[in-house]
Amino acid sequence: MGDTVVATLRHAQSNDERLSKEKPYIITYPVASDIPRTNFLIEFFSNIKIHDMRAADLDYHECGFKMAKLDKNLPREDFDDESKIEKLYLPIVQRCLKKALGAKEVFIFDHMLRKRKPEFPFHPATKDTVPQPALSAHIDYTNAEVEERLRNYFGDQAEDFKKRHFQVVNIWKPLIGPLRDYPLAYCDAKSVNQDTDLLTVDEVFPKMVNEIYQVLYSPNHKWYWLPDQTPEEVVIFAGYDSRKGQSVAVPHCSFDLGDESRVTPAIDSGVQEERVCIERCQVVERKVLESLLQDENDNSPRIETEVGLPEEDLLVDWDGSQDPQNPRNWSPTRRWLVIMLISVITFNQAMSSTMFAPGAARAMADFHSSNEVVAQLLVSIYVVGLAAGPLVLSPLSELYGRIPIMHATNLAFVVGGVLCAVSVDIPMLILARLLMGISTISLGGGYVADLMAPEDRGRALNIWNIGPVLAPMVGPVVGGYITQKISWRWTFGMLSITGTFWLIICVFFLRETYAPCLLESKARKLRTSTGLQYRSKLDDGIAPKERLLASVARPWKMLSFCPVIIILSLFGSVAYCFMYLMFSTLTEVFVSTYGFTEGQAGLTFLGLGVGSLLGQLMLDFWMRGQTRDRNRTGRELLAEDHLPPLVVSGVLIACGQSGYGWSLHYVWHWIVPVAATGVTGLGIIFAFQAVQGYLVEAYTSYAASALAVSVAVRCVFGLTVPLAGPRMYEELGYGWGNTVLALIALMMVPASMLLQRFGPRIRGASQYSVR
Repeated sequence: MGDTVVATLRHAQSNDERLSKEKPYIITYPVASDIPRTNFLIEFFSNIKIHDMRAADLDYHECGFKMAKLDKNLPREDFDDESKIEKLYLPIVQRCLKKALGAKEVFIFDHMLRKRKPEFPFHPATKDTVPQPALSAHIDYTNAEVEERLRNYFGDQAEDFKKRHFQVVNIWKPLIGPLRDYPLAYCDAKSVNQDTDLLTVDEVFPKMVNEIYQVLYSPNHKWYWLPDQTPEEVVIFAGYDSRKGQSVAVPHCSFDLGDESRVTPAIDSGVQEERVCIERCQVVERKVLESLLQDENDNSPRIETEVGLPEEDLLVDWDGSQDPQNPRNWSPTRRWLVIMLISVITFNQAMSSTMFAPGAARAMADFHSSNEVVAQLLVSIYVVGLAAGPLVLSPLSELYGRIPIMHATNLAFVVGGVLCAVSVDIPMLILARLLMGISTISLGGGYVADLMAPEDRGRALNIWNIGPVLAPMVGPVVGGYITQKISWRWTFGMLSITGTFWLIICVFFLRETYAPCLLESKARKLRTSTGLQYRSKLDDGIAPKERLLASVARPWKMLSFCPVIIILSLFGSVAYCFMYLMFSTLTEVFVSTYGFTEGQAGLTFLGLGVGSLLGQLMLDFWMRGQTRDRNRTGRELLAEDHLPPLVVSGVLIACGQSGYGWSLHYVWHWIVPVAATGVTGLGIIFAFQAVQGYLVEAYTSYAASALAVSVAVRCVFGLTVPLAGPRMYEELGYGWGNTVLALIALMMVPASMLLQRFGPRIRGASQYSVR
């Protein structure tokens, strides 16, 4: 072969009458015989000269394409392994593009493996399970298509993205070489008239429509190719430039060199094409990939629908393993911001559980009541709502999505706070406190499961836990001073104001994260636009009414038939009981024993808070070490990997409770019982984190329901046990009373060890557990 070859190229024809009445289109999949696959004609133009780009003096910024070399290449067989492409090959492509184009960041959004069948091009192209060479000259993106892709892949960042310089380019290479079997031809962008040579066409796929350009013939076009291209050589060619628009877009197509030049086996020849977005001015951390790799020898049965579309193509799934619409593929910054937002909202709502505690006595006085049980109930009734709400609201979030439940609970919390602030009697105050408890969100674990990969869930839960764990400790501090300086009613007023602020933030900035709901929404749009019965891949076919009943019943079934959840809920309940027993007694103990004011007594809750915060930091350090060890050994994360802190928590809580009780018994300096509460707080956070991490990992898809069960059980204990606290201390004293609690905590240690050993076998029988 010489430097220049002569070949036949295919171009669209635009002089058909139909195109004046309807937009040109191409349907890429099998349809009924009475539906035309396209509404325009293709013309064959022979004796087209295609020049050798190796010998040409070309400027990428003008012609739109250039040759480059990879610093490393993978064996042919590695391209049949999707994981190797993603982990090994795509970083090579990124390095190549950064070096060749000076890009700051490369964002890969699609790749495609093409394999020519022996009978190509003389067979129906729509029957291919693997894309064949594209023979008609085309450009992959119109201006409108680029805009749409930016919105799809970058979401809210698209507008900022468009203000910077970026290019959309393709990179093309053979998997074996030298390539002489249908190589690619590239048209010099300078030789293309943007006004007269391009035909806008809809390329219709089963689940989407892309807008492309088909290229009309012009004698002014100048074509190039890369002779005998090797697997290490790539051609980079532009599809769009944010500064130059389509003026650098390169028409391209495969062409036949002739039988005498085809020296490689046709069935094995393949090319790898990457579609990438190059961002020159901004670091984009996401790497998104649509996988179109298949095996042409796949003989699995394909059931045809009434319009000729395989039934499996009507199942809507993510567009590749790293579809940017999948919340787990959002940028790390966006995902962590969502986790922190949920943590802050939970912090605000959970403060209401104890913020009122220092003001309960004044509220009782205002309502002219001295009943101690009613006073205790004013504080702990919140826990009743906290137990009941998640059993209904959490499973509903697995049916309707997180967002509707989030907005509804935020609104109900604000309403409950306002009602508490304006209460005219004790029953109204109790009911309003109950509403606040019911509306306190328990979706944190669900959001973590939605957004985070397994290796990041432990740390994400740890960060989210900061809110709900610290809030009950901070609440009495703030509430004590608000009650002392203003009024107990303003504790609820402040919560309502901050709750309204976070409600507004959620409405404007929080988006749905629950995968089944997102895929169902995608399927619904496709059903509306195509008339075909698309359905989510995660759709189990159950009717909405039955699914609603199943969702509400799921936590109760878990409570009845999932022994691991029951066991872990009891462990969490022990920690929760001790925490709320302290909440209900700390103010009275330090006021009566040490002569503290209400505000000063509220500050003693910081001991629990500091211990809990220290626990969060220690857990984060431990989890990072565990992740490094798993990455080094290649071992997968198991639910039982979250349990070691549960063993330690039993010892810490026992030590803390003993120290707290006996320091009060002997009236040691106030710093000693406060420090003991810090040790207890350290153990409590270890227990909470272990229980929540285990349940999220073991029941990922139903994490919200599993956590709802855990919350409900521990709240029942948190309500009832503190009511018996004053009587216990009256009979046993602080020393022996807390020693009994310490012995109960120590019982968690051997039970936790047994669960670590036999947990997989026990939970393996559950239909909800991840095997």
